[in-house]
Amino acid sequence: CKLWAHIKKGRRRGTIEATVVRKCNRLGGITLQGYKAQWYKRSSSSASFDRIDTPAPVHPSFKPACIGITDPCQNYRKETTVLHCEPGKEYQLNITWGFVFNLNGEGAEHYLNVSVQQTCPTG
Repeated sequence: CKLWAHIKKGRRRGTIEATVVRKCNRLGGITLQGYKAQWYKRSSSSASFDRIDTPAPVHPSFKPACIGITDPCQNYRKETTVLHCEPGKEYQLNITWGFVFNLNGEGAEHYLNVSVQQTCPTG
């Protein structure tokens, strides 16, 4: 299984584009155990990042639901969203994805993590 994330500067000032892909090509599929996405913004007074709410999307949209933890859609998900951001500030996205293999997985939980950063464009 693979977990991939990328943040790039948006086409307009004050926007970033976040893409997340989670993919598992395994016979029998997977059962979702958990998925967590957490956003951070670098504080102006230090080198650390402060936890923030998910930035607001530029164009709110309805996305197809993938609710069932064993649904085939859990094996491949790709989401791209353009978000508002504060120009000149650095953002970080941390994602954790947990799953169990449905066939011969023997109940072992697997977790993948990814962390990406991007500075919000100023011009």
